Amino acid sequence: MPSASARSIAGRSLRAPNPVRLLCVHEFGERLAFHGTRVLLVIYFTASLADGGREWSLAQATHAYGLFLGLAYLSPFVGGLVGDALRRRSSAVVAGGLMLAAGYALLAIAALTGGALWLALVLVGLGLGLCRANTGALLGLASGADDARRTAGYTRLYVALNAGGALAGFTIGTLGERVAWAAGFGASAAAMLATTLVFVRGRRAVLAADAASADAAAETRHVAPRGWRTALDVQPAALLALTVLAAFAIVFNAAYEQGGGLVAVVTRDQVDREIGGLTVPIAWLQSLPALCLVVFAAPLARLWQALDRRGCEPDVFVKFALALGLGALGLGTLAVGLTLAIAAGLPVALVWVVAFYALLAVADLVMSPVGFAVATRVVPARAAGLATGLWYATWSVGAILGGYLGGLAAAYGPRTVFAALGALLLGASAAMLAIAPVATRWLLAAAPPVVAPVLRRAEGE
Repeated sequence: MPSASARSIAGRSLRAPNPVRLLCVHEFGERLAFHGTRVLLVIYFTASLADGGREWSLAQATHAYGLFLGLAYLSPFVGGLVGDALRRRSSAVVAGGLMLAAGYALLAIAALTGGALWLALVLVGLGLGLCRANTGALLGLASGADDARRTAGYTRLYVALNAGGALAGFTIGTLGERVAWAAGFGASAAAMLATTLVFVRGRRAVLAADAASADAAAETRHVAPRGWRTALDVQPAALLALTVLAAFAIVFNAAYEQGGGLVAVVTRDQVDREIGGLTVPIAWLQSLPALCLVVFAAPLARLWQALDRRGCEPDVFVKFALALGLGALGLGTLAVGLTLAIAAGLPVALVWVVAFYALLAVADLVMSPVGFAVATRVVPARAAGLATGLWYATWSVGAILGGYLGGLAAAYGPRTVFAALGALLLGASAAMLAIAPVATRWLLAAAPPVVAPVLRRAEGE
């Protein structure tokens, strides 16, 4: 039987105001278009000219993919600053949507003519920054100070973005992989343009949030001249602890991004994807992480809550160690699958790839929410956006590093790269466990009293 609190939140969610519905629709469409293109990039880069691809080497393809993701993950930091500078954050969302639509359209043209590829990727990367930084900010402003309403709004947004990511491979990704690369990229352009037009039509719903954003921007401009150190007002111990978390997050993200790079190429070239006469598209497999997030998010949250009630929930650093260990297990599983297939002279069984994506998705679900929560809660509220942007920077560095590491498979083979990355994550997990007691004390000593209990519970709510 749901509690009264749960029923209240559910009721508020169903009666969500127009701003929340509008922003959820936008987030769904943006993720659908982005992930539909993302799952196609590396296999498009490495496909033969006869198949309409670029016929790039593995190293070229993974390096380009890593640089693209690096820009995509870093640009929300810049996009947030642009939104702060504008009187209306909704203007930044519209500009970002148009840039995304133009970028995807240029990708479709590039697939047909061979030109404008890099311009297209840059437009997509910058457009993502404008959209993602400002839709989240508008939702927070539209929800006001009501915690239950805000929780319901962000829950709906989380469901919308993961639904878009999960459907991307089955729709746009399949179209690009099975029909034509240009068809897939063009579908992303059409989806993003339609999403932006819907947002423009319903823009009046976020006018109040725009006004609140303008007021907050004026306050920020008043604080900014004091300098970042004064504005952040973060103690050195907290900065040191966050630096440790960021360093390990970079290592994890470098491994995680193999899923869209090296693993996609291995799946195409070495994996038996036949099931009952159906050849499973690579794009479907790359939608597994988003599906896993939808399936496992609620059970994992309940697990943390149950452990918290028993007083044995892992702290922040132990959760990071667990995520790194799960990532090592996923990479090790894939390396074992490749080893067995090579020894038997057979293609790699599909189950090994599915296990890799599932384990890495659960690992990300353990790590990412904790990292974002700690990054934003040990700084003053006025600097939460800056802290979020800087945490995104760890994803950016990890993606670029991951692209480089994936390219090493051209010289050493995929099995060696997966085994080496798995060993690296396993070592990182052990190191995180070793420093966890000291690093946790750094955070607890530096955090304000209201934050300390949250850190002790490792952000388990």
